[in-house]
Amino acid sequence: MRARTSVATVTLLGMLAACGGEETDYWQETSYRDAAAASACAPLLRILLRHGVAFDDARAIGQLVSGIPRCDAVRRAYIRMERSSHDAFLDYWPHVAICTGAFQIALGLWQGGSISDEGVARVASGLREEGHTPAALGERLARACRQGLVERGRAVELAARLSGRGLIADGGRLPEVAPEWAARARVDPNEPWTPRRLRGS
Repeated sequence: MRARTSVATVTLLGMLAACGGEETDYWQETSYRDAAAASACAPLLRILLRHGVAFDDARAIGQLVSGIPRCDAVRRAYIRMERSSHDAFLDYWPHVAICTGAFQIALGLWQGGSISDEGVARVASGLREEGHTPAALGERLARACRQGLVERGRAVELAARLSGRGLIADGGRLPEVAPEWAARARVDPNEPWTPRRLRGS
């Protein structure tokens, strides 16, 4: 797990799981945020033990967590997962974004104002050099719209600019956000990021 900081905010970037998306990757990042925000410190030991962490290690982690400054500075976590259904991790949204690759992560950062249009174009250009087709990148933009990772109106404008440079296929028919993803986006912002089923409560 890596973290990039900007003016007291943090964006978590999850490493690609070797077998396509163990849930461990997700609750590690949500637990990190919840501990920092002091919204789920009490059950942290229980969560770690529940997922196979040795008791001594879990206790040591708890001691480390108790000494960190309390702030709700984590904006979002991005997990790159190429070979598993994104819908299977719907209950992590909108705090954790499930992305097929670097292009969707760039789109999420762009939507949040962390990178510019040109930054997205550079990511797309790099992927094109690696052999990704304009159609494949267009499909990833469409998926980002379906999940609500980017606003469709802004995405259409971005797609026009990128397609004009030959980086992605025409994005004029991008979908609206799917109802199930839109519903998850309305969760209580004060709720812990770690799903209830993993907190044991």
